Amino acid sequence: MNMKSSLLVIIAMASAIFLPVLFMQGMFMDGLIYSIVSRNMLHAQNMFHCYVSDTYLNPFFEQPPLSMILQSQLLRITNDVFFADRLFGYLAFMITLLSLFRIAKLFSNSITNAYLPLFFLMMIPVVDWSYKNGMLENWMCAFTTLSSYFLLSNMVSDKPRKMFVLYASIFIVSAFLTKGFTGLFPLAIPFIYHLVFNKKWKSAILDSLKLILVTGVILMLTFMLLPELKKYFVAYLNKQVLSSLEGNRELDGHFFILKRVPQELIPLFIITILVFAIAHYKYKLEMKEVKHKKYVMFFLLITLSGSLPVMVSPKQSGYYVLCSYPFFALFFSALLNDRIQLLRAMFLTESRQEKLKIVSAIVIAVSIILSIVNYGSYYRDKEKIQLVEDVSTHLKGEKKILIDWNLQTDYSLKCYFYRRDFISVYTPNFTWVKAHYHLSTEMLADKKLVKKYVVDHRDLFLYQN
Repeated sequence: MNMKSSLLVIIAMASAIFLPVLFMQGMFMDGLIYSIVSRNMLHAQNMFHCYVSDTYLNPFFEQPPLSMILQSQLLRITNDVFFADRLFGYLAFMITLLSLFRIAKLFSNSITNAYLPLFFLMMIPVVDWSYKNGMLENWMCAFTTLSSYFLLSNMVSDKPRKMFVLYASIFIVSAFLTKGFTGLFPLAIPFIYHLVFNKKWKSAILDSLKLILVTGVILMLTFMLLPELKKYFVAYLNKQVLSSLEGNRELDGHFFILKRVPQELIPLFIITILVFAIAHYKYKLEMKEVKHKKYVMFFLLITLSGSLPVMVSPKQSGYYVLCSYPFFALFFSALLNDRIQLLRAMFLTESRQEKLKIVSAIVIAVSIILSIVNYGSYYRDKEKIQLVEDVSTHLKGEKKILIDWNLQTDYSLKCYFYRRDFISVYTPNFTWVKAHYHLSTEMLADKKLVKKYVVDHRDLFLYQN
């Protein structure tokens, strides 16, 4: 299948996930925060003066800034249309799928169908959730998968291209500046490759040191050219990374990831059991009969290098290791390849390729129709968004509102106020702030009631002071 046809299939796969929700409103709180910071960057004189609102996370040193800088530029290009945040995730997902497809093509002797890893990746629940909710890990995953493609392409080629090492280093630095140390795991790929396939320790060490050196130089040059970025990153390391390592942030435990990752891989475990069982029943293949064991081990070691280092910090979540899931998809593809080919399940013969293009075009068309049907509807937080929109009309341009103490932990509500209309939320400790409106969870006799709302089974009352 030519590249144009392959691109059509990949676009169809990405569209099936994204287009139905592209024009829907509502996003997980973290994605909202990154969107707000990105928009503030767009309007700030110094883009490294990051904050969420006047009263919340000001300044903002919770995450590295690269993804938010890129998102701010997309907001500029699109004039901050309401679906720009999900469009940003769609672009990252496309880069991830294309890079994963090209990696699978490099290992066609162990992964006959280069689309198989893409299907497997899309079946992992946290992948779908993360890309739809604007997480920073989306672009870290795009950068690490892209850097891995350049590294692996250089290593498997009969004529190594030195520029590919430079490209890989640039994208490793990009991943690091997007999400921190988790994005550095491709540095281990040369060492793992030589360890598994060549057994040459000298080559493994030399190639690894070369990649680390080039990556380090690029990072140093970046900080030299952008001293404000260096200051921001130092603040991020102190506030977020060191604090997390010391256990001062929200805690999930060092071993949380060992429980969460297998849960995310349950769909792939089920497929593996079914394929092995059918192959054993139909062709008498023993469970231990797996070809290309070196490739299976290679992809498994890369996934571990992208997942296990997260255990250093007690602050963990399932989407933190998003960048390792493409390699889990490659691992399961190599593990099941020969049985799937034998069973002719999901294996694209020449006669089926034209049908696949037709199916891809139909999928894109249906996804576009669904996106139009869902335009303006709500992906999540419908009541909160409607409250914010209505309250904004009452404020008539005033960019502040008072709330009760017991609403201060409703972070998504505060984020919606600022993301949609630059409204900062103040609690009673801001005694010097005079706001004309007050959002409360209680009936107050001494204030004029403007309107009552019901949000998440709670009664909220808007008062005029």
